[in-house]
Amino acid sequence: MTIKGDIRLQVAESDLAFETVKGNYSIDVEDMQEPLQVIWIVEGSVLNHDMKAIDIEFDMKGARAGQVWTYLVAAQVTEREGLGCIVHSSIFVQILVTEESKHKDYRALVGEQHC
Repeated sequence: MTIKGDIRLQVAESDLAFETVKGNYSIDVEDMQEPLQVIWIVEGSVLNHDMKAIDIEFDMKGARAGQVWTYLVAAQVTEREGLGCIVHSSIFVQILVTEESKHKDYRALVGEQHC
C-alpha cells in the first residue's frame, strides 16, 4: 500500500492571510483483499474523505517566509474486514513559506516531488 499526493507545497507569507494550504492524498491498495478497513491519521483538518482518498487543510498560522513546515499523513489498512493483514504507510508533507507570489513554482526550486 502506498500513499500518493502532494508532498511539497509552497505558499507566500502574504497569501496566508487570504487562503489556506490544502493537499490531496490517495492510497493505492493493489493486491489487498476486499473488504478493506481504512484509518487515516493526519496533522491537519480533514475537508473531505472516503475510503481511498482524503483532502486536508494544513494550519499555517504564524508561518514566516523562509520556513518549511512539515506535516504527517498516514493510513492504516486492514484487509478482509479485519481478518487479514494490517498495512501502515505514511508520508511527510513539506510546505515552503516564501516571500514570492504563489505563482513561483516551488517544484522548480527543489525538483518535481510527488509521491
